[in-house]
Amino acid sequence: MIKNIVFDLGRVLVDFNPQKYLEEFGLEEEIRQSLTKNIFQSKEWEKCDSGVYQNNSDLVDLLVNQYPQLETEIKLVLNKNWVKMLSLKEETQVYLEDLKKQGFKIYILSNLSEESYQYVKNYEFFKIIDGGVYSYQLKICKPNPKIYEKLLNQYKILPKETIFIDDNEKNIEMSEKLGMYGVIFEDLETVKQKVNNIIQTTK
Repeated sequence: MIKNIVFDLGRVLVDFNPQKYLEEFGLEEEIRQSLTKNIFQSKEWEKCDSGVYQNNSDLVDLLVNQYPQLETEIKLVLNKNWVKMLSLKEETQVYLEDLKKQGFKIYILSNLSEESYQYVKNYEFFKIIDGGVYSYQLKICKPNPKIYEKLLNQYKILPKETIFIDDNEKNIEMSEKLGMYGVIFEDLETVKQKVNNIIQTTK
């Protein structure tokens, strides 16, 4: 029987679209592609999620040092308000609230920086979740099994009673290796169907 639903944040409950964000600055496509690769798809960005950098100014300094030809653009897009690109996916929040009303325990397991967490924690769904584990706290990111185990152990969650929803296939694969039911987030309606199927077949 399913008792727990675990949500990822980025691209699941919170929209994270660097390409769309960069378009707002009117930059040329070649520059946008370079910034996407060298910032949002970089190992440095993952380090930011894992708590290596305390704020984006540390990340900016490192990136400017690596890519001095992009200094102006890096400082432009990683300004103090960059976290506002993390906008709420309202339909997913409604779904989370519905699952909570049905009696399921709701948890968050996400890769994100402390700066990002301080911003998104103000969204309404944080008031009703039963707990969460975030990469910056442990200095490790999914799909490292230790971050999943931290969630399971901290909240005494049984994997066989748990569905994990994430947009990253590797993260889903690790959750399944640990005994959870994994559902890849492609679109919300498909997620709803798959989650419901799991719930019904495990009663």
